[in-house]
Amino acid sequence: MIAALLGHADKQVRDAAARTLSSMGTGVIPLLQGIRASSTRRARPAALYFLAEVGGEQALSDRDRHAIERLSRVKLLTGHPEPVTGCFLSCIAVRSDDRRAVTDLFRLTPTCPATFTLGTIAADCDGHYRLDARRYARVFVTPSLDGWTLLVGPWCDPASQERRDEVLELRLRASAAFGSAQAYRYGERGDGSAWLVTENGTLIRRACNFGSATDEVLLLGPPLPAEIELPAA
Repeated sequence: MIAALLGHADKQVRDAAARTLSSMGTGVIPLLQGIRASSTRRARPAALYFLAEVGGEQALSDRDRHAIERLSRVKLLTGHPEPVTGCFLSCIAVRSDDRRAVTDLFRLTPTCPATFTLGTIAADCDGHYRLDARRYARVFVTPSLDGWTLLVGPWCDPASQERRDEVLELRLRASAAFGSAQAYRYGERGDGSAWLVTENGTLIRRACNFGSATDEVLLLGPPLPAEIELPAA
């Protein structure tokens, strides 16, 4: 039944099935794997998308993972930077164009290539659907962007209760090594943002605007110039 809905000719029906699957969590993974393995050509691409969204690469077959890696490598040959967006996006910015040195400092283990689109979608899915430690299991590392390397994903969140102390420590280490390291959490839907700035191994500022007790807990250092409102003209 789900396969028929995912492969339905009517887009509204397909979208309704997609919303239902998204709300079911990881329990739907075996069903999607079955659809991916044996259902109609129209349903299989949708099943692949939601397997990746709900279960991550671990839920994909070896064949699908290898196909995605091959496609990513081809696209990276002619790819270009794209906006990195999400409902609540966390990222780290390090002033370095040496991606290998950055990943080594953060002790990240390379797994597979990813385009900007794939990396951003993966980070957004981790923020939405991973409610346990798995949300911190992967990070999208961008190519150098005007002398900076970005790391994207919930693992980078400077305001996370589970991660904020380690994020601060890692930023201090990174800024000592590369001169400057920053971390941000951006709430696209008005649910608050956070920022952390370090320079040459020294904390410059950490703050957030969630409108809760967390604002006081995270507050370190004097306000940045950008935080100070300009006087009315």
